[in-house]
Amino acid sequence: MRRQIFLLLAFPPAAAAAAGTCAEEGGCTAAGGDDNVLLQARMDSHRMNITEITVTPAVQLPACKVGDHVECSADGQTCSGNQCCAGPAHDPGATHVCPSASPDFAHSGKCALPKQTDCVDKDKAIAPPFDPAANPAHCTYLEYTAATPTAYCMCSDQPKGIINSWKYNDLSAMFPYVSACALNLGWSSAPACGKCMKLTDTSSGNEIYVTCVDGCGNPSNFDIAPPAFDELFPNGRATGAGSATWSEESDYTKCKGNKGPFQ
Repeated sequence: MRRQIFLLLAFPPAAAAAAGTCAEEGGCTAAGGDDNVLLQARMDSHRMNITEITVTPAVQLPACKVGDHVECSADGQTCSGNQCCAGPAHDPGATHVCPSASPDFAHSGKCALPKQTDCVDKDKAIAPPFDPAANPAHCTYLEYTAATPTAYCMCSDQPKGIINSWKYNDLSAMFPYVSACALNLGWSSAPACGKCMKLTDTSSGNEIYVTCVDGCGNPSNFDIAPPAFDELFPNGRATGAGSATWSEESDYTKCKGNKGPFQ
């Protein structure tokens, strides 16, 4: 954008008089011989075209879709969709909404600050349908403790469940490697109950093995006990979520306290 700026000059009486003399007589000399006053006085209508200034538009980020893996900030931190970006080193609690988060999440108040940049193409701002089996998976944490009764979990009291098959009345034998899994859609449809899952952080490469003891849903594919979540995602608590690839582990003994298929 190019913009011309004009400056209107107000002259003192002496300069104004000199300007009148020059204009009327067509000369170059004013009373008192002040050449500087004359130079100013000869400016047409006391108006000066200072310069032309080019205004450069703000840098535009590439358009993205909700859930895209994008950069959070200049330090190279990344995020994917509905999660918070960590704050700067001097104030890590000053989290802000990921640039590719959905509008609903952006206004949810789950992050300390709103989006610092917004790359979401407004024509594509509707979040894609939730996929319980998404891989990589969207992982969050849930406040399970060792003392959490298994009766509170989806996989507890089926004829073949944690209580009847493994005789566990709380999560202590498996803690902290327990997780809710989105593949468990409900009490009567929970195919992942008791399964041992290997999770690998897509950023750090960290791995953990967790037993599916519960069900969860949009936006989380896995809702993990906090200590195990922290082990998997080094910066996970600051952002509130992480991305991990997953697979069912055939050697169930890799999951702490897992006794194998329900009998």
